[in-house]
Amino acid sequence: MRCRIRKSQFSKTFSLLKYFTGSKHGPGNGPVMFDHMGCSSYHNHIKDCSYYTPLKYCYSTDTVSLLCSECGPVNEHGTASYSENGTLATITCSYDYYTKDPVVECINGSWSKLGMCDFHGPPLNITSVRLVDGVNEYEGRVEIEVNGTYGTICDSLFDLNDAETICRTINSRYCMFTLYITTVVQLKTRKRLAISLI
Repeated sequence: MRCRIRKSQFSKTFSLLKYFTGSKHGPGNGPVMFDHMGCSSYHNHIKDCSYYTPLKYCYSTDTVSLLCSECGPVNEHGTASYSENGTLATITCSYDYYTKDPVVECINGSWSKLGMCDFHGPPLNITSVRLVDGVNEYEGRVEIEVNGTYGTICDSLFDLNDAETICRTINSRYCMFTLYITTVVQLKTRKRLAISLI
């Protein structure tokens, strides 16, 4: 959704951060013009939307307010809460990597820092994949070899596509179906991944 603010001879197009009901910014001095507003994503002007008038069940305590920003919503793997004027955003990442939630600032149409919740590192030199500690060679904990050292894979966000890719990497002829087993992650404890190829 876009918010268009017109000033004198120029206009700025801002993006919606949040909307409020219940007269957050007061009832205003003028009358309530309409209610039951209905807009679609392709509407570019308030005149294109539908609405009800005269009013029947709306009062001065039922007005709407918007919080817009020239930077637009923060695009992170988590949630963002904004300051009253929309210039600061406090980011809570989906996973608690930070002891304190980072804050970014809207400056000249862009947030001061992006990728606060992006923890993708450089590509690893993976030379081998194996399954160990299972009942046979087709089942077990996934271990990958990086620079001569075998290590495990954390099960955070792991899904069936990931398991099938590992299976194809191992190039097992029994890999028509993959059953992967994970345990619930509690208190930031990451359980090692076990995978069964059947």
